[in-house]
Amino acid sequence: MFSQFKTFKKQKDDNNEIKGDVSTTANVANNPDPGSGVDNNYYEMHAMLEIPISGLPIELEGMYTSQDANRSVKSSYFRIHYDVSKVKEELQQFISSYNQKFAETKSKAIGMEQVYGKMIGTLESQKTRLENELKAESSLAESKELATIRVNDIVDTSSLKQQTMNTVDSNNNASHLGENAAKKKAAALKKKEEIEKKYQELETLNRKIEKYKTLLEQNKNNNYFDSAIAYSKIHTQDYSSLSSYKQLVKKSSDILPDGAAKKFVTGLTNMDAGMFSKYSSKYTMSGQMMKGLDLGYDLGFCEVGGTIGKTEYIGRDGTPDKYTCYSGRAIFNFLETQKVGFVYYGYTIDKTMFAGDGFFKNINIATPIFFRPVHILSVNYNGTASKFVTIEAESAISIKKMAPVEGQTKLLDKTGGNMAWHISSDGNIPNTSVSLTGSYDKTGKQFENNTLPLSRAGTEQYKLGGKTDLFHSFLSIGIEYNYLLQSSYSGTASNTKWGFDIKTHSRRYPAVSVSYKPYATFRSYSDTLNIPQRPLLGSVWTSKATYQLKEHGRVWRFNLLYNKCSTVLDTTSYGNTLMQLMCMYTEKQLSFATTMGYTSQTGGNATTAIVTTPDRMSFLSLTESYVISKQYSITGSQEIGHARFGICKYGLSAGIMCNFKKAPVTARMNFRYSNYKLNEIENWKQLYTGNMEVSYRFKAKKKGNNFK
Repeated sequence: MFSQFKTFKKQKDDNNEIKGDVSTTANVANNPDPGSGVDNNYYEMHAMLEIPISGLPIELEGMYTSQDANRSVKSSYFRIHYDVSKVKEELQQFISSYNQKFAETKSKAIGMEQVYGKMIGTLESQKTRLENELKAESSLAESKELATIRVNDIVDTSSLKQQTMNTVDSNNNASHLGENAAKKKAAALKKKEEIEKKYQELETLNRKIEKYKTLLEQNKNNNYFDSAIAYSKIHTQDYSSLSSYKQLVKKSSDILPDGAAKKFVTGLTNMDAGMFSKYSSKYTMSGQMMKGLDLGYDLGFCEVGGTIGKTEYIGRDGTPDKYTCYSGRAIFNFLETQKVGFVYYGYTIDKTMFAGDGFFKNINIATPIFFRPVHILSVNYNGTASKFVTIEAESAISIKKMAPVEGQTKLLDKTGGNMAWHISSDGNIPNTSVSLTGSYDKTGKQFENNTLPLSRAGTEQYKLGGKTDLFHSFLSIGIEYNYLLQSSYSGTASNTKWGFDIKTHSRRYPAVSVSYKPYATFRSYSDTLNIPQRPLLGSVWTSKATYQLKEHGRVWRFNLLYNKCSTVLDTTSYGNTLMQLMCMYTEKQLSFATTMGYTSQTGGNATTAIVTTPDRMSFLSLTESYVISKQYSITGSQEIGHARFGICKYGLSAGIMCNFKKAPVTARMNFRYSNYKLNEIENWKQLYTGNMEVSYRFKAKKKGNNFK
């Protein structure tokens, strides 16, 4: 079995498939959607290709949209990605299949031993019976020579046959001395034939017994040397804790093709080129979208990696803020559950950001400090304190050459103002369903990383939370505490928030959940210089109830939702509220849904804000879909909205999808008509939209080692 698995794995690696899909979308419309400044007349092309190289799946993906022709920030992208999670999953499935197959083979071997053992026992019984009959025929009881031979000791039956034949021949030779000599001679010859037949049967039984014993012995030896030894090495391994593909291959090398564990590419932990998001740590690269290159490799004693590229954000003036970023990292895995990482991250501001002075109109950017690079050093830890508690921690410092003062260059702030700390922990109380979480974050006023999605300079935050299940997991309750402290150059302010969530879990009764979640974001100091603003505070209330009924292949689903979001920025408060009821009916080919609800918006500046719907509106929508056959399906929808001044919108849509029977092609076509007005004095605006998409899927065999 082991040899077969190695051969199968090698053949699979040598004959991996090249697969992918290509799609084209075209959209036409007479007007843009409400509140949208994007032209709705465009086309897009998307392609994805997966190529196995040395057994590793490499993905190439790209998208182009014609809308980028009028954009300063482009949406089109291309990237090359090594899907390490996929190849690890495939290898883990292979190992799991091997373990399962070994268990099946072992079970079959036990069954084979039982069946063959029973057959050998039956043959041994037949052999004993024949030997006893031959002994009786040779008058063994009167023979001193054969009387000492035990049945179990007889391997070669020729001596027994000879003794029996001698007895018959003596009877045959002596028969002429008595009367009826002819009858006795005939009887003796008949007896001799019977003995010859029994002897042949005995020889046949011996051959069968030896054959089955040999087969059983060979099966035991093969199972041990070919599979059991390899199985004993891999079945106790915890493959879920292995971080890299190289470690996984090394641990399972006994069942992989020869030399698989020695390939250089098995050490790759990640590879991305083009546009991708990257997370290294909380205070360095924290999920930013980048255009560049990222590589990671497992050296055995540590994992190393490097990143270089550009990232950008949309500024308040609508133009992109661009930065050139570069990073290096090393992660040491001292124990399977303890990791320590070191990250260097640096960035410089793209000079095109200073082409205009709209953003920096109140700041003197003539000083060269704005063009100087920022360097960030980070140390992070991830591990477990016990089987119940996990810990994450990070400490980072930002370094930037400041303007010279009295002949000195200031690099570091000895007060720790240019540092940031984070520590978090979560765990379970033993023998209970209670789980606890906690975290502490502090960012100095002078800590600088303008490439982060959210800057928290000059903030301190405490978070505590707990969750438990009650009534045999029917009810779960969670609570959280959030304390925020912000320090600026002019003062300090704090904010305390409590949140909670309650959920029920049941198949028999409706599932109900209620939650209250506070949140806060902060502006950077340079933002405050230009537009004096304070922290953005808010909260979200969410309540939901769901229920499902199943009967004879038909399913009814009911969903009730309430959501309220409120935000406070300086002295301005605004928010929105949504109440919605949805009912969906589904059977084998038909699906039908009805949604009704109410939405409202409060606060804000009605003059300058982008308005997409009336401030208060009730709505009703119907959605239908029907599967005509395996190749065709259709969809449709209708909607109507009512505001304080009357009907504010109505519309309908229709769509069809076709899966071609003799080609891997899917085509979709949609049409939408909408008529709306946002307030009482506006005229009705009509919107016609048509959309068509064609996608093609393909597969091809990679012969031999063309890509190795």
